[in-house]
Amino acid sequence: MTHLSILNVEFKKLKDINQLIRNAFEEKSILSKKELVSFLFKYYPHWAEQTVNWNIHKLKEEGIIHHVSRGKYSLEPVSKYEPIISNSLKRLHNRIKRKLPYLELCVWVLPAIKNAHFSASCHVQK
Repeated sequence: MTHLSILNVEFKKLKDINQLIRNAFEEKSILSKKELVSFLFKYYPHWAEQTVNWNIHKLKEEGIIHHVSRGKYSLEPVSKYEPIISNSLKRLHNRIKRKLPYLELCVWVLPAIKNAHFSASCHVQK
């Protein structure tokens, strides 16, 4: 089997998996890795765990599924959260930065992050 025919088989397999996943999870906006793995094992029971993980990686690479967070995937592209920063917030940030130039800080208003889905952490260095 030539390299090109192997690629064609791989592409056909990904197209088949894409259609199976879309049909099975059309009502879900987010699916877990556990759901995805058990689904793939249902259709491809002869696959090893590494093969399933590799195929999940290929599905992400081809844009068939999209990484949302650890162990969570979406069938639709996930837009990157970009808050709207007001001029007053910028001025506040600049005022604090002028008074405390060595301070690493992030300033926000709660309504701006109320509906955002992300994880945050706070680090303080002495």
